[in-house]
Amino acid sequence: MLSDPEHVAVLEPNGVYHTSDEGWIRYFESARLCFTAVFGNNLPELGHTLAIGLKRRFRDPSHPLPATIVTCENLNGAANVLREAVLQQLGGDTSREVVDRNVGFSEGMILKTCLDPRADGDPLSLLAEDFFELPCDRAEVRGGLPELKGLQPQDNFSHQLLRKIYTYNCINAVISYLGARQGIHLLSDAAADPEIREWAERARDETSAALIREFGFDPAEQESWGARALRKFANASLPDPLSRNGADPRRKLSRTDRLIGPALLALKHGIKPRAIVEGVLAAVHFPDLDGQRLIDHFPGSDPHGLLTEVCELRSDEPLYEYIVTHWTRER
Repeated sequence: MLSDPEHVAVLEPNGVYHTSDEGWIRYFESARLCFTAVFGNNLPELGHTLAIGLKRRFRDPSHPLPATIVTCENLNGAANVLREAVLQQLGGDTSREVVDRNVGFSEGMILKTCLDPRADGDPLSLLAEDFFELPCDRAEVRGGLPELKGLQPQDNFSHQLLRKIYTYNCINAVISYLGARQGIHLLSDAAADPEIREWAERARDETSAALIREFGFDPAEQESWGARALRKFANASLPDPLSRNGADPRRKLSRTDRLIGPALLALKHGIKPRAIVEGVLAAVHFPDLDGQRLIDHFPGSDPHGLLTEVCELRSDEPLYEYIVTHWTRER
């Protein structure tokens, strides 16, 4: 465990298969509960693989065996992405209707940090935070769930998931991108920097006020969410690199994700998202998956193309103009 290096848990699975080896289908055919952890961008490809297993599972549609698939991805709408990928792959197959009716795609809320093994360690080892709760969408459960410690099906899950993305992920993004802009390498070091800490606290206040007004969350409960997030990111026992936290800024700057999403919600309720937008201004200088900064893809460091293509904002929206104003002031 990251908080206790002496605490080691050994997992001994009954079987380990590559997706190209059909041996995994033998387990998948009768499983009531399945989990995915493949990184959000890989969900469409996973949908192709699961469709193969689901065809086998429901080859006798008169005796459907319900299943729940929980997506453990840090991607907003991961369960819907996987569902659509599976159904698209099934096309007009007779099993499509059976799958749509008997398979639930339940989104998981990821609050636990897991890091790659150290360079000198076992490549199959992980460094994991001492946290054992996995909330998921109860509405997508099919056929009940087996007893599993830590799994927490919740009602009104879409609101709870949005709170997590707009609180934890938003604060994390502000710390990560501002930290990278200052040449800091670890998340905890960035969170400990006084200037970055102030921006993070302001972002917390902006998004929390917006969430309370939009969904009626209890203010004390929301304050606890923000406090837990800041404590987690400042925890020096979690050697979490900014290269991991800031990865894929193009996706994280999309309209419904951790920065643009809460900024839109804040403006909707008359709250100026100044600190959240500071995170946006820093994110465009973070290297994308191709190793280039996002801003390098737009000639002359022009924000307009980036705001429409990456952030999916319209030029007549208040947030568009708000970002352009602060973009101009910083140059």
